[in-house]
Amino acid sequence: MDIEKLLKTIYKQSRKDSKPQGACLTDQDIACFLDDRLSRKQRKLICAHVVSCATCADQFKDHLLIAEDVNSSPLLEVPQELEDMAKALVSSKVKPNILDIILNFTQDAIQLVKTTGDVLKTAVPIPVLRTNGKAEAMPNQIKIAKAFKNLALEVQVEKRRHDLADISVSISEEGKRKKPAGFRISLFRGEREICSKLADKGKIKFEEVKIGQYKIVISKEGIVSSIVYVTVNSKP
Repeated sequence: MDIEKLLKTIYKQSRKDSKPQGACLTDQDIACFLDDRLSRKQRKLICAHVVSCATCADQFKDHLLIAEDVNSSPLLEVPQELEDMAKALVSSKVKPNILDIILNFTQDAIQLVKTTGDVLKTAVPIPVLRTNGKAEAMPNQIKIAKAFKNLALEVQVEKRRHDLADISVSISEEGKRKKPAGFRISLFRGEREICSKLADKGKIKFEEVKIGQYKIVISKEGIVSSIVYVTVNSKP
């Protein structure tokens, strides 16, 4: 994250918060921070203030610009600890979109147990029982879609074997024709990250995933926008 992106993040957040954390910074405070002449506790306090105060964030940018001019080298990258705190601040204020999907793999088909999304029609008819008792036509793959305010998701689960699945995730931004850029889609089992990929074309496929409980996290610049909970069980 560069300083321009950090400023945009802070400006947006400072309008929501009542007041910055702690006293505003002096030029000496910022200079000591950039020269790494402060204790860990002092650096943490400065970071907490900068990510909550647009004025000091702007002042921070000015110091980086001066350093760049003096050293003739690009220094507009935000210190990692400051970037991490800014991302954590925004993430704590934003509630991610949630999509739940629970499936059973039977011998001949996929059975939909529960979902908070919409089932998309598919071509090959195989009966599947939905939670409302209505029979739907499903093959050995199922597509679930969910449109949120700022992002539309489509999740496809394809049965490869009784204990293996391919999981594809497609994303699109509401009101934008271009494919979304900068999104990362990560697959977790429990708290362990299995795989993480950049969705440059708006779609990611996780192949030959063992059945079980998974969490798919969709994020941009470290901020989580959506979470998909997928549970796949084997049923005789």
